[in-house]
Amino acid sequence: MSTEPKVKVVHFDVDTALSATTHSRPLRKKSRIPTFSSPRAYAIVMPFDEMLARAKKENPDVQKLIDERGFRQEIAAVNLMVAELCDQACEIWPNAFMVVVDERSFRAPLQCIGLADNTHRINRTLPTADEIQQIRDRLDINGAEFKLGWYRDMYPDQHI
Repeated sequence: MSTEPKVKVVHFDVDTALSATTHSRPLRKKSRIPTFSSPRAYAIVMPFDEMLARAKKENPDVQKLIDERGFRQEIAAVNLMVAELCDQACEIWPNAFMVVVDERSFRAPLQCIGLADNTHRINRTLPTADEIQQIRDRLDINGAEFKLGWYRDMYPDQHI
């Protein structure tokens, strides 16, 4: 008498085997928004000096306006540059928005491109790593100075 279990082999036709192994839609692991005690935005930092240099490079008249009107014109030029980059980011990630963040490592609050936040239901989804890389490539913001992370949102009610 044998103690080995009897094994039955079952064969399926090709159509049945394929329908059992394929998924109706691709699987995507959903990223979770971390819990914070204050409003936070998942954003790409746009350093002030870098954005000002880009604004001057794209439009030589910016320097003339800065010479005439001073620091307020610098701020306006940077805000306009970040707004243009945000519009381009929206083509890849429709939930992108402009946000002002504050972090201890920065000397002043910064305009950033927000990709998600923890205060508005519409902005609670995170882009994939591939989408973030597409945004970085399209906007040419691959340097180490363009940090991506969760930052304290200064004005959470101004973006949706």
